Amino acid sequence: LKHVRLVDAAWIWTEHHSRRLRVKLTVARDLVGASGSTYVTCLQQSLVVEYVVRTRNCDACNKVAAKDTWQAKVQVRQKTEHPRTLLALEQHMLKHQKSRVALREVKRVG
Repeated sequence: LKHVRLVDAAWIWTEHHSRRLRVKLTVARDLVGASGSTYVTCLQQSLVVEYVVRTRNCDACNKVAAKDTWQAKVQVRQKTEHPRTLLALEQHMLKHQKSRVALREVKRVG
């Protein structure tokens, strides 16, 4: 970008719902001839640049917008009559002091 100059820029129309912005740019560069020569050549090129708009809310806004969403890295489910596996997992976490990283237990079915 140091060696070229912007000659023209124009918007290219896209659908509103596509979330894409297209711009046609025309750049130019002056090239000096061989040593001792006095002529200058102008090299000009057009190109289309496309930007994609990606919206994202902050974490606090996401929590407000989507109530009761999962924020867990791991989700454990058990589909049996007895809760032995989950109890063993809970005891293992308490034994190795990993309970401080576990934030909360949402629902216990049983």
